[in-house]
Amino acid sequence: MTDFVDRRLAECLERWDGQLTQDVEDYCRNIEHYTINRVQSYVFSFQYRREDTDHWKTPKEFLADKEGDCEDFAICAGAMLQKLLPQRLLWLVLCRETGDSKRYHAVLRIELSNGMFYLNNKYRIPSTEKAFLLEYEVASVTMWPNPDADREVDSAEPEQVYHGENE
Repeated sequence: MTDFVDRRLAECLERWDGQLTQDVEDYCRNIEHYTINRVQSYVFSFQYRREDTDHWKTPKEFLADKEGDCEDFAICAGAMLQKLLPQRLLWLVLCRETGDSKRYHAVLRIELSNGMFYLNNKYRIPSTEKAFLLEYEVASVTMWPNPDADREVDSAEPEQVYHGENE
């Protein structure tokens, strides 16, 4: 019986082009958006606390403390999304505000099938790339270690060296 099932499954998958119907593809995309929105909402519920001496918390420390600064939010969101959407590429982005303050800030970037989205502890919902770039200029981009990503990328963007204060 096992040989029969194995053979039939192999024949079926050989004929399949890997595509699903458009409504199922849309449904899968909506699940991804729902997932990043839920992670953003959950992490956003924690208290922002600026640090006198910068300490990058592990996700476990951040979840236990229920507070942290921008990179703590981004790192925790990245750890959660790596578990929930392991096939998606993630980056930790250090950026600088384009307004008068010019402060540094850290966010998480995720690549979905319909574009880049940014999880930022300053907003309740993820930002599109266009909206993000209106407020920030990118200082450096570091790819999240992800052996399960569905494709390899040599470099997200040209790496820029960051020499400055945090936030």
